[in-house]
Amino acid sequence: MIQDRFSCPIHLATQEPGSPQPKFLQLQSKFPQSSRVFEGILLRSPVLRRWEMSAIVSRSPRSVLPPLMALHSQKVTFCLGILRSLHYPALRLLRYPTAASEKTHTMGSSLSEYLRLKVHPDIADRDWSRILVRGQHQRDPSLANTSNIEKNDKTFNWQRPTTSLIDEKTLQLQCFPGIDYVRHYAAITATYLSLKGRRHDHVQYTLPSPAECLEPLMSSNLSKLGPVDVVVVGHVPGLGRWTYGQWEAADSNELFSWKTFMSRRGYRVAFLGCRISFWGDIAGNLVRTLRTLNGARCVLFVGKLGGLKSHHAPNHWLATGNESMLQGKMIRWRNPLMDILQQMPGVAYGVHYTLGSVLDETREWLLSMEQNLDFVDAEVGHMAKAAQEQEMDFGYLHIVSDNLARKYIHDLSDERLADVLRGRTELVQIIEHVLGKFFDHWTPQSMSLSSLNAMWKTRKRILISEPCRNHK
Repeated sequence: MIQDRFSCPIHLATQEPGSPQPKFLQLQSKFPQSSRVFEGILLRSPVLRRWEMSAIVSRSPRSVLPPLMALHSQKVTFCLGILRSLHYPALRLLRYPTAASEKTHTMGSSLSEYLRLKVHPDIADRDWSRILVRGQHQRDPSLANTSNIEKNDKTFNWQRPTTSLIDEKTLQLQCFPGIDYVRHYAAITATYLSLKGRRHDHVQYTLPSPAECLEPLMSSNLSKLGPVDVVVVGHVPGLGRWTYGQWEAADSNELFSWKTFMSRRGYRVAFLGCRISFWGDIAGNLVRTLRTLNGARCVLFVGKLGGLKSHHAPNHWLATGNESMLQGKMIRWRNPLMDILQQMPGVAYGVHYTLGSVLDETREWLLSMEQNLDFVDAEVGHMAKAAQEQEMDFGYLHIVSDNLARKYIHDLSDERLADVLRGRTELVQIIEHVLGKFFDHWTPQSMSLSSLNAMWKTRKRILISEPCRNHK
């Protein structure tokens, strides 16, 4: 069981379909050296699938026993409701990731090298009885072990998941809180171990709650950025036309640094660098946070994605669009870059697919998608959805970094080779040209009265709390 900042874990498990009416069967008490662990085994109704839960509870063992014992004849859903009402704040579903295979994955033989660059040395160098992947941003060296293969020669996007010991045989992998990011690293861990011929069925993960996903962003140093109109995120260090020289908030212990300038039309533009990887739904939460803390009205995402059409050679094409398939639903929005990009050579327009993990890019998935879709990454759909919710502009202009439909010389396993960097440098120059035109002409889209009031309150609050801040 997971030992956390709370005093006593509860473990609930279920039986296969066909069980009789749910019964509370057993409550056992154990007495470890430091705390009491109570394990309850619950049989569930046939309509539910097999699941396993763990709850970290804050009440003392004496307060746990009576309410649990009273549940012996109640339904599972009622039991879980009572547990939550008793303030068990971290009732979790324990899940098992699926390991990918070189035979079925679109990366083929390159998959092993891709994973080698991602796996924490504590996992690569030692076998564990159990590995638990969870959403927690922990960089304190007294509480976590950082990876010695982090790319800390980079200014941004270099912090990776850390590890800590639950006990001498159990390792915890701590990822920045995000549903896709936790799933992604659980799959990375299981797949790496599987390809090495090592046990991988002991890898489990728990997903963070929405509040836990937002908290580290809302409590970050973004509040010090102040009011902004346009924010550019992603591959911002490469945009040297605006980002040359010293960054503001350059402390490596903070999540973000930035550079700002005023556009010709008088709007404040920020280039925002992030030290963690804002993977998947983290990117959507970043958009929401920028709206809440900084009153941002437009977010532009400059990054990289995978091509699903065989003719889009890696590092030779840029990709954009205004449609993305997210969790089975098509998201459509107004991309403010589209007018500038029309008829521009070397830019592909298409329908995007938001997929939570590179490990899900199997050949079977590709065959089902490539006829109707053009690009794939983990963030665009989440960001577009968040921008729609917040009545913001959103656009993306990405480098096609790999191709899933055809095996080219370069892919995600060799991104630091000179030929790759040379091709991307030429594409970044086109991106800078497009952004320059955009900044010269952009004005905010019309907003509802409630959104304008919310934006004004945000700006007023920030300006009052930091009256001497110089917004250049």
